Amino acid sequence: MEQFDFEKINEIVTYSKDKAEIAGALCQFLKSVGSLHLDEIITQYEHGIQTAVLAKKEAGNASLITAALLHDIGHLVTGKEEELPDFREVDLEHEQIAVDFLKRIYPPAVLEPIRLHVDAKRYICTVDQQYFDFLSPASKNSLELQGGRFSSLEKELFEENEFFREAVLLRKWDDRAKVENLEIPDIMEFKSYLEESIII
Repeated sequence: MEQFDFEKINEIVTYSKDKAEIAGALCQFLKSVGSLHLDEIITQYEHGIQTAVLAKKEAGNASLITAALLHDIGHLVTGKEEELPDFREVDLEHEQIAVDFLKRIYPPAVLEPIRLHVDAKRYICTVDQQYFDFLSPASKNSLELQGGRFSSLEKELFEENEFFREAVLLRKWDDRAKVENLEIPDIMEFKSYLEESIII
């Protein structure tokens, strides 16, 4: 598979009008740069595919499968996080970076679950006290960096978003998609969902 860096994928996302080319390039980019370990066990590439597998199995919706596969792309498009020895100790707002990158090609049905998936963890831990115990150590640490559990007002505002339920689904898949040594399909199996969801 051809190697892709950020400059190359950014050029394609910005200028291409070919949905198949864009979807294929996104897959190649994630495979090329997804070796970064942002959790304590698996790579970003493995995590993205595991999340997308769960979305395909439990939702079967192209927009949600796309959001699941791409939800953490914000960690990868800057190319800077693995240069920071303490990147797990700061909130780099990867969800907003992802949305800013993808908004040229995807609609709110993809973007909003991605944008909200960090707050969705805060929301779930607010409404389900036991959910916190399920989180990985890295996810518990990031929860505190991202603001901890919601206040009553924050909870109400989150629930007003049209896509909050989809964000909660994505968050739950995200937290389950951290299984070491799990056999995963090749990323190109998800290319058709990425392509179907594109609006240009």
